[in-house]
Amino acid sequence: MFRFNVKKTREAICVLLHLQQQKYGPTNYLSCTHLFNMLYLADRTNIVEMEQPICGGRVVFTNNNAFLPDVYKELRGTYFKRRINIITSFNSTATDNLFVYSTAPLSTDNLCELSESILQHTYNNYPTAIHTLPEYIEGVQLEWLHLLTCLGIPTALISLIASDQQREQYLDDVLKNN
Repeated sequence: MFRFNVKKTREAICVLLHLQQQKYGPTNYLSCTHLFNMLYLADRTNIVEMEQPICGGRVVFTNNNAFLPDVYKELRGTYFKRRINIITSFNSTATDNLFVYSTAPLSTDNLCELSESILQHTYNNYPTAIHTLPEYIEGVQLEWLHLLTCLGIPTALISLIASDQQREQYLDDVLKNN
C-alpha cells in the first residue's frame, strides 16, 4: 500500500549514519540489521504521526528483525556505492554482516522536521525488540493494512489513507507514461 520512497529513504539512511558517527566517531559502522530495524520503527512512528511512512516499500519479518528488501536493493545500487562505504564480511552473505558508514554530506531536503525528529528519537531509543511488536509474524511480508489495524488506527481513516495511496500511485503511473 505504501510505495517505496527512494529520496526519503536515502536521506533517512544518511541521518541515521550521521547520528552513529556523531556518537561513535567518523569511521564507526552500522549493521544493516540495525539500520533496517531503525528505519522500520521510524516508518511505524511516522505512520501514526503523519499517516505515511518515511521509506515505505516492502517489509519482511525474519529472525526477530525487520528486513527491508527495497532498502537493501537501494544500498547495493549505484547511488550509495558512490556516497557510502559498504563493508561486507566474507564469512557469510547474511545482511547482518553488511556494515555501512557514510561519506556523504547530510541532506534532508525531502524529510520534514517531524520525520527527522522521529529518526533521531528512534536512533536514541534503539534497540526495540521487533519480534514483540503486535504486527510481527515470522517469515511473512508485512501487509500495511495489518500494521494500521495493529496501531489502532480507525477503519474510516485507514480507508482514507488507502484511497490517497491509490490516487498517488495512479498519478505516478500517468506521469511515467507521458
